[in-house]
Amino acid sequence: MSPNKGSEIITLQFGQYSNFIGTHWWNLQEAGFDYTPDLISDINHDVLFREGLNHRKEVTFTPRMLLVDLKGSLQTCVNDLYEDVTTQADILNSITTWSPDKVEIVNDSSTSSSKTNEFQEDLKKLENNREGVLSEVVDYKDYNLEDNVNYWSDFMRTRYHPRSFNVVNEYQHGNTGQPFDCYLQGVEVWKSEAMCEEWTDKVRAFVEECDCLQGFQILSDATSGFAGLCSSSLQHLKDEYSTKATLVFPVTPPRTSESDFKLRTVNTVLMMASLGELADMFSPLSLSPDCWNQTETYRQFPLLEYKPSLLYHSSAIVSSLLDTLSLSYRLRGGSGLSLRDLCSFLTPVGRKAATTSLSLPWPMKHAQSLLECLEQWEGPLSTPLTPYSNLDEVAIQVLNLRGEDGHKMFPKDMNNRDRSSNPAYSCTTVHELFQYFLSCDMPRTLHRVYSSSQPIKTINPYPDFFSKRVSNHGCVNEPLEEKERVKHVPMLGGLHCCQGSGAMLSDLHSAVRRINIKTLPAFLSLDKTDFDETLEAVMSLSDNYKDEYEL
Repeated sequence: MSPNKGSEIITLQFGQYSNFIGTHWWNLQEAGFDYTPDLISDINHDVLFREGLNHRKEVTFTPRMLLVDLKGSLQTCVNDLYEDVTTQADILNSITTWSPDKVEIVNDSSTSSSKTNEFQEDLKKLENNREGVLSEVVDYKDYNLEDNVNYWSDFMRTRYHPRSFNVVNEYQHGNTGQPFDCYLQGVEVWKSEAMCEEWTDKVRAFVEECDCLQGFQILSDATSGFAGLCSSSLQHLKDEYSTKATLVFPVTPPRTSESDFKLRTVNTVLMMASLGELADMFSPLSLSPDCWNQTETYRQFPLLEYKPSLLYHSSAIVSSLLDTLSLSYRLRGGSGLSLRDLCSFLTPVGRKAATTSLSLPWPMKHAQSLLECLEQWEGPLSTPLTPYSNLDEVAIQVLNLRGEDGHKMFPKDMNNRDRSSNPAYSCTTVHELFQYFLSCDMPRTLHRVYSSSQPIKTINPYPDFFSKRVSNHGCVNEPLEEKERVKHVPMLGGLHCCQGSGAMLSDLHSAVRRINIKTLPAFLSLDKTDFDETLEAVMSLSDNYKDEYEL
């Protein structure tokens, strides 16, 4: 896909919500591929994708990723890149050097064309060049996916390598009689041969393909058994790949009425304590700013009309943030940071928890320049997506702005007097102008700014949840009489080292202190001394953000 090789990163996804987010994330990245000859993108897609050959000797480009989910969660998952081989043995021989008894082929017999939605049916026709279904039609057709998505595979557009799939067979998706809802369950699942040995073999296979592995970026559900499974896998990565960086995003989905907030909160604190020990940096993500209380509210975005109860919607917002944040280590030509340097830059004096934020879309008007947009800005630049956190007392931050290519940096009617009186006019690139603005607006904060001309491309199956004020090209206007399908939007994403991260950890500690662990049957086997040490570890992480720890 690109001439630059090396600097690879392996992505790991644990749990249903993480896979909802991951599905959107891979779809967004593939939507950004540009196949124009001789045109080189400023994003190096080889960092997260791998080139391979299928059984037909056709070149494939698939995510360098392993996902884990429960039995029955794959449902409508298809993988045409590696289909149509006569036997499963042929598939094994074509994709791996392992013996067949060491690999599980994902092929749910319950899946049939009658269970796939219209979007997936059209994707099949498009891939097989049948019935004249054009890419533009699939990109912008109204599929009403809000009412037709039950599993993350229902809106999966990017095809995965068969090695990417891992199923926890001990637990069934949607089984309320035996739910996978406890941290300790995940720890036990890790100890099974089916998970530990096969998963670690697959990680090793991906590692051996890399020219220069940077490390691992990890998405994990924080409130279920996947929290324990992720923590156990992190211990393995630390033991086997100690020189590689690990960036973890614990994600909390919107809570349903059936969920037990006490159980969710204890699972979360156990995971946070392990991340403080095992990860280089972590940043909890949720659209709920107070997800550890019995009642939840949700983040509001002025230009989005999303439904928090739909995982399909909320995961799209989180995936947009991750796709933008990751630009820091995906930019071509060494213009960004390595994963290791990003983590080191944002985690001084043991401050391993970062706060994330976004502005979706970045609200520039059609006739407005970037300089005018910044000079007229009021209030915070972005909205936090880390629970219980705000952007007060930001010490260090990395901001990524995308979708602004430099043609609209300054007003068209600027004159020589404007140029001479305003130092901003000496800037020659988008990130220089943005960096200059931040140095004036937040002089006590250490900034790093990166930019890409590529916007977020919001073609299907990305939700069309933008307000009527957003044009089809992502500019902000007066409300339109008829809503347009938005094709792409600019966006801002940020990672911050700030006091809000310490407040988040302190609030979590306080929330767990109010819970009587003995009232939770799932944790009866948890040693009280170990649990007290867990709480102490989280409080110690929080203490690192106090004012007396000067940077």
